[in-house]
Amino acid sequence: MKLGIIVFYAIYLLLLFVGLIIDPFLKPILIPLLLVYLLLNKTDRFLKLIIGALLFSTFGDVFLLFEDELFFILGLGSFFVAHILYIIVFVKGIKSEYRLTINPVLLLSISTYLFLFLWYLVPHLGEMLIPVISYAVIISVMLYLAVFWLIHSPTKPNLCIAIGALLFVVSDSVLAISLFKSAFSFDHFWVMLTYLSAQFLLIDGLIKRLRRT
Repeated sequence: MKLGIIVFYAIYLLLLFVGLIIDPFLKPILIPLLLVYLLLNKTDRFLKLIIGALLFSTFGDVFLLFEDELFFILGLGSFFVAHILYIIVFVKGIKSEYRLTINPVLLLSISTYLFLFLWYLVPHLGEMLIPVISYAVIISVMLYLAVFWLIHSPTKPNLCIAIGALLFVVSDSVLAISLFKSAFSFDHFWVMLTYLSAQFLLIDGLIKRLRRT
């Protein structure tokens, strides 16, 4: 199943790279494939939360198919909820094994990127200022927790989770620049490449991590 998903994603990205308009047909099924993979390899804990994260991610993908401000807000809101669900999973997973504390270096690193990126983007956000800042903060929290988990438990599954969270931030950063600053060549391809890699690594890492403990 995992190899099949990788091959399907690779074909989708190749078709996207050559300029075919395939999103209306294929984008709504990209994340449900991970949902099937999750259900075939059930985690021992937090299954409903992870399912919820994937479902809201799917809602977000579908809403963002429509070029309208209302649907963009709905898409952003859907991913906002998905990240909250991932955060809950990370917090519960960490607290079941370690004490959740503040890592000053990690916090400073992520906060610095968040501040600099928003400083660069804020003049172009207009009415989307509050939603975008809120979303940026919540995904930064998700990244902090994923990396914190890796620092305290440097396992291969936790590495997958941390890289997945980082790629999610990269994907959303590229998307924000493309939407609010200026579009660039193959921007949608790079957004989807990092996004699909992020979701795949998050789910694969969580399955392996939460079945081990």
